[in-house]
Amino acid sequence: MYQWLAKANPRLRGGYASPRTPGLPNPNAAESSQSAAIMDGANEEVDQIVLNPPKPKKRGRYCEFDDEMRAKMAKYAAENGTAKAASHFTKVLGHTVCRTTVQSIQGRYLKKLKETSGNVENIISLPHAPRGRPRLLNMDIDEAVQSYVRAVRDTGGVINRKILLSAALGICTTLKPSLLPENGGSLNLGKPWADSILRRMGFVKRKGTKAARKRPENFPELKLDFLKRISETATEHAIPPALVVNMDETALPIVPVSHWTLDQEGSKQVAITGIEDKRQMTALVSCSLDGQVLPPQLLYEGTTDRCHPRGITFPPGWDAWHTASHWSNSDSVERYVGKILTPWKEKQCELLDLPPSQKGLLIFDVFAAHRTPQVLELLEKCGWKVQFVPGNCTGELQPLDLTVNAVLKGSLTHHFTQWYAGCVEAAMKEHQDDMAAAVNSVKPDLRLSVMKPLHAQWVMNAFADIKLRPDVVVKGFEKAGIQEAATTT
Repeated sequence: MYQWLAKANPRLRGGYASPRTPGLPNPNAAESSQSAAIMDGANEEVDQIVLNPPKPKKRGRYCEFDDEMRAKMAKYAAENGTAKAASHFTKVLGHTVCRTTVQSIQGRYLKKLKETSGNVENIISLPHAPRGRPRLLNMDIDEAVQSYVRAVRDTGGVINRKILLSAALGICTTLKPSLLPENGGSLNLGKPWADSILRRMGFVKRKGTKAARKRPENFPELKLDFLKRISETATEHAIPPALVVNMDETALPIVPVSHWTLDQEGSKQVAITGIEDKRQMTALVSCSLDGQVLPPQLLYEGTTDRCHPRGITFPPGWDAWHTASHWSNSDSVERYVGKILTPWKEKQCELLDLPPSQKGLLIFDVFAAHRTPQVLELLEKCGWKVQFVPGNCTGELQPLDLTVNAVLKGSLTHHFTQWYAGCVEAAMKEHQDDMAAAVNSVKPDLRLSVMKPLHAQWVMNAFADIKLRPDVVVKGFEKAGIQEAATTT
């Protein structure tokens, strides 16, 4: 009998049972008897919890009282005490009303009584206090912003953080300008606030999908060969950083319309006004390894000068031109080489006390307009050595795509945001007594005759900003690996 019991319970023979829960230590392998006893005791408790978990207790019955009933309970408690009120309403409602519940409702009632100067008759309902953290904006401003967002989406407009922040800024300027920092206030509307209000409204980010750009499988070999060619060219012709230039075309929407918007979660169709709007212009941008930004060429869609922005005088050296599609072609690239690229090289040679025959290095992608015999012959004639960025590698090896283009478009977005905020502010001032009318009247004039001059001014401001940040330009060359390749002899 003892042997049978000892086999069933190892403690009778001086040993310990192996843990039933996987992963627990075995007491029989402990270094001392005390450690084994401690380990065995701990294993028993863990086995008990894991293998026989306690049943969760049922939640008690929670009762919701409407605003009118809460007011009645609070008034009764104020006159007769919380204990009597709890007993009274338990009988009236047919279920238990806790005294602590009555105390909480009474506290809310007394606070509201002070706000109404003790006028009990005016308190006929007692709503719940707002839950969560206090809102950054006043209730009326917060509701005005939400109304605006819904109105924009109802008409198919784009809603994103930039639009939301612009609208909120315009609404605050109209309803309570003292909140703004420029008026002595401390309001700071940023991304966290925008995310918060959109989350409260149940809006989620939506976007049309498209195929992602795929990097070549042999990218490491392509990059190594590309940088090797740049290093050899720069070394052979002793090309200084000022004459190592990256050139790229980038499309700039005249009316910034995003494919991103925010819409109610679960919605199947997401309409965006203007999403098919193809009104763009092309900026041919160039920058040098020493951080300089060359004057750009701006290409508008059209066949005559009448498609250019009216009333705008661009800075000296800039080239405003046009093509049938607004994209660069062989003729426009040749024009750029003759009017901007070659004069720039001549000026740099003069500043650096270099001979006119000094070679420059021009880096650009394999866009068809860059590879025509006419363009390549002209570049050779003007003293430019050409290196092409490998196909499908511009996102990793083209300096402008790595830094400058993003900063340029970000600056344009900022200027658009400020302009849009002004439109909201003007509408709010015009309809101060009718919020719905103010929201519905925010319809910026998007005709090209209006937008082109505005956009041209924003482009000039954006390039002025970039010229003050040579570190951003150099960073693009550094990320692509060109800085090290072109300056290592």
